[in-house]
Amino acid sequence: LALAPTMSSSQEAAVVTPQAQVANPFDIFATAVAPAAQPVAQNAPVDPFGFGAAPHTPTQGSPVSAHSPTSSLPEDDDFWAQMGFGQIDHAANVSTGSITPTSDLSVSDTSFEPEVNPHSLDERGLPLGGEYYKIRVTTPLLGAIFSSAGEVRNTLYKTASFQFVESLKNRPVVSFRIDGSAAETSGVGIGDVLLNVNNICIPDTDTAVKVLSETPRPMTLEFYAPGDRQVHICKTE
Repeated sequence: LALAPTMSSSQEAAVVTPQAQVANPFDIFATAVAPAAQPVAQNAPVDPFGFGAAPHTPTQGSPVSAHSPTSSLPEDDDFWAQMGFGQIDHAANVSTGSITPTSDLSVSDTSFEPEVNPHSLDERGLPLGGEYYKIRVTTPLLGAIFSSAGEVRNTLYKTASFQFVESLKNRPVVSFRIDGSAAETSGVGIGDVLLNVNNICIPDTDTAVKVLSETPRPMTLEFYAPGDRQVHICKTE
């Protein structure tokens, strides 16, 4: 009979059983070893943030009451009291009065404006120191544009006094003149005031445009030229 070979004690120590082999942690091709299941304690603490936990269902012994917001005023009071500001009286901060205007801010009150001095006007109601002149026009167009005295208060009449501008009222003032027109060749100046056309009074610019377009030629126009002491005409390009 053949006898089975026997191993020495050193050879027996070198043999590693499969159960005692340690898995290679860095071998990506090795078969993953499932960790052993850990026993779950009966009184395990509940996850406070609920990550991965099942939704909590209230039991009949602990009914959930509807949440009702509560005022934070007592907590705020305690906070400010601890900070040394004392107790806050919220009732005192509530305004129950009504706002009553103390002054009339109406812009319709123009009593502060100075009145026109009647002693500075001539017999025709225009400022003293001016000159009157007449021209005769035969062309269809006069070649001048008119604006009221108030409209040129800050331009042509910028240096004029309040009394001067107010005395002219809404009379038409020559604010533009065409070069080579009948107005220029007749000597009509920028800032001159049109008074009448063929003895028809011209109180405003609308009347001036209408009468000048309807009056047959030739026609006679009367102007008022302010004096140099009254106003310095500020011409613009």
